[in-house]
Amino acid sequence: MDNTVRRTPPLIVPVRGTALRSPPALLALALLTFVPGGCEPAPISDSDTAIRSDSAGVMLVEYPSLPPIQESRIAIADEPELVLGDGVAFAGPAYDFFRISGVSQLQDGTLVVANAGSRELRFYGADGHFLRSVGRDGDGPGEFRALYNHWIIAGDTIVVWDRAVRRLQHFGPDGAFVRSMSMATAAPFAGFADWIEPQAFLEGGRLAMFIGSPGAPLPVLGSERRLLLVALHRIDEGGWDSVRVVPGSESGYQFGAYTRAAGAGATLAVADVARFRVELFNPDGSLVSILSTSVPEIPVTADVIEAQIELEVGSGWWRDPTAEFVEGLRSRYSARHRPFLPAIRDIFVDADERIWVERYDVPARGSSRWEVFERDGTWIGRVEMPAGFPRGTQDVRQAPYFSVASGRLAGVWTDSDTGAATVRVYRVIEPDS
Repeated sequence: MDNTVRRTPPLIVPVRGTALRSPPALLALALLTFVPGGCEPAPISDSDTAIRSDSAGVMLVEYPSLPPIQESRIAIADEPELVLGDGVAFAGPAYDFFRISGVSQLQDGTLVVANAGSRELRFYGADGHFLRSVGRDGDGPGEFRALYNHWIIAGDTIVVWDRAVRRLQHFGPDGAFVRSMSMATAAPFAGFADWIEPQAFLEGGRLAMFIGSPGAPLPVLGSERRLLLVALHRIDEGGWDSVRVVPGSESGYQFGAYTRAAGAGATLAVADVARFRVELFNPDGSLVSILSTSVPEIPVTADVIEAQIELEVGSGWWRDPTAEFVEGLRSRYSARHRPFLPAIRDIFVDADERIWVERYDVPARGSSRWEVFERDGTWIGRVEMPAGFPRGTQDVRQAPYFSVASGRLAGVWTDSDTGAATVRVYRVIEPDS
């Protein structure tokens, strides 16, 4: 068998200090040199996982298929260790949640819940007792207009992204306001890009961001897709280390492809969900490895569309959706959709820099399934989330809506009948736990 691998090197455009003076010119360069997906690796045997390096030194980890769940070395406990809200032991106003946009854990087990509906961060002890809340509606320090993503970085510092005003705010582990940074003025692309969206904080003060390209969608991978720049911003030093071009959301189709990014520590993961293929980068923007496998194609049928509607209506992001709203969803999904579901729904990188990849199964049916890999591409196992675990969609993504740290998975669960949200903590079961 010929194991030679030929692959076009990834586009990494280094940017030094203040040399980035003309974002439009940089984007034009990126578009001219963008090669969608590069060249495919040579086919491999169905019997062995191939681990090889290409001519650029990038490690390629290819699984002909993933092992059965019986071989998994990781699982989630059947019952939660802790449940907050929805009439359980811990209840009351401090445990009433609406539109949770993220759940994270500090080193001592403190839970941080971003309750977007009330525009506040809520802190709960490792035992579930309410500690404090910070934030309210407004534009001042410690206030939020649209509390979206948040991350835990070095020193248990909490960084919150306010999407409405393009602002990052830093809080201490006790909830005390530390500082804010307006990305509307700090980002050199701010006056040029359609939108910017932080995706992950990495070690060394690097922030991975999506920067939306202007103009009409371009032909990418056989469809119309806007292009995105993945930029690594040096938060404290200023400037950008590198830029990569990836295909954005597919225009005009339901169940279309899009790109996801997640990261922690020294690992940034980027995936075009059209196929099961994840690229892993260092904080300096260098491509380290590509993880891929083959998964069965799932056709989009009428049942799949109804399941998608069930997912959207039960997401908790709309209060009491009307019959007209539901019918509008049905019309939108039925009018124009892709024949098959994407291969990946979402990706996540946990505190130990393991890569979690959610399979794009039929929406709202069965358990949410995640394949878990070490950073070197070793398959650890398959995790099936307990019923009620939310699923991100192309339009509605509650990320990072769960966290995995110190052997605990903390996240938000939604009752399919009432839409009530609870924060739950489950033990992550591993051979050495």
